[in-house]
Amino acid sequence: MNSRYIYTVYGMTIDSNIELPLLTPANEIMDTSYTLEYRASEKIINNYGINIKYNNSLYTIALGEFATYSICARDGHTVCTAKDYESCFSTLFNIPSAVLIAIRQEVLLHACSLFYNDGIHCLTANKGVGKSTLTQLLGDGLPFKIFSDDTVRISRTWHGYAPHNLIKLTDETKNALKVDDIYDSKNIAGKIYGKFTNGGLKTPKVRSIIQIKRTTDDLPAMKYINDLAKKRKMFFGNLVGIPYYTKSLLNNAFDFKIESDVNFYTLFIPNGLIKLINAREYIKNLVVSTISKHQC
Repeated sequence: MNSRYIYTVYGMTIDSNIELPLLTPANEIMDTSYTLEYRASEKIINNYGINIKYNNSLYTIALGEFATYSICARDGHTVCTAKDYESCFSTLFNIPSAVLIAIRQEVLLHACSLFYNDGIHCLTANKGVGKSTLTQLLGDGLPFKIFSDDTVRISRTWHGYAPHNLIKLTDETKNALKVDDIYDSKNIAGKIYGKFTNGGLKTPKVRSIIQIKRTTDDLPAMKYINDLAKKRKMFFGNLVGIPYYTKSLLNNAFDFKIESDVNFYTLFIPNGLIKLINAREYIKNLVVSTISKHQC
């Protein structure tokens, strides 16, 4: 009999045919949300970039030369054909998980998140701006605790779920930041994994969405966003995989309601890791004071 491995990812239980050694096994066996079947293939899977297709209750996700996923819309059974284990592990928590979550009529937000004052606060940004770095800096001591790196599942009741307690690091940030554990394995982008202690409640509610932008100013600034159109653009524009969604996935996504008590902000941070480290306490105080003004 083949071995099976049980993990909790985004608050959902995975029944996997391969061990995922960087993840913590589930403490208890619950109803399985979906099964994961990994198939190794030495062949180049796809040379046509990223795309999602839907046919006969089956989503097919092509992820360039790294992997192809097939996801059953009825039961979530997921088959990953990848050239190696790392190509599977590096892609699983991105677009494939976004599709699995969208099938449930929920969303996967491309954001790191911090736990503070009984809620989570999501940090979004364009690639390379420094979401993970800022999350690690702010979560390294009170009043914030790291809740998730890179992505967070948001339910229709706006409760948040982390994929795992791993954070991606570059060589520069590995040496500059304090991380609980660092692993030798790298993802397909060449980043290594660090481990953090997941903070806060298991399923806190999302309280704010904070868009991070770089500025040439040395002094960080934070602005409250009140315009609904800007809120929708920020939120839906940061859903994982949305440029590739099929019509049915788009319908599910845009049917998702933004709750009135979720606040939106833009946070401007200085360029450069050293400047960011030096401004850490100022940014912490700025975020706390700005959020406190608008929380009910």
